[in-house]
Amino acid sequence: MARQKAIEAPDTEKVWTEEELWEPVTVRLPLIPGAEKQEAQFVAVNGREWVVPRGKDFELPRCAALVLQQAEDEMLRAIEYQVNAPYKREK
Repeated sequence: MARQKAIEAPDTEKVWTEEELWEPVTVRLPLIPGAEKQEAQFVAVNGREWVVPRGKDFELPRCAALVLQQAEDEMLRAIEYQVNAPYKREK
C-alpha cells in the first residue's frame, strides 16, 4: 500500500492527504461589482493550470481551490492593513 502524504490546510486543523487534495470540488468566484469586464482568475499548482471564470460554477482540484482561498484571505488581510495603517503626512 502506498504511503499517503499528509498536508496541513492553511489556518485550519484539517490535514489533507494527497488523494484528497486532488479530488474535484466546485467553486464559484464572485462577480466584481461595477467592473465592465469580469476577469477570470488564473491558478496553478505543481505545473497544472486553470483559468477560473467569475460568476459561474467551475470544477477544479481541491488543492487549487485552497490556493484561491488563501489568495483571497491574503488580499483581505492586505486591505485591512492598509485601512488600519498609520498615515504619515509628508511635509
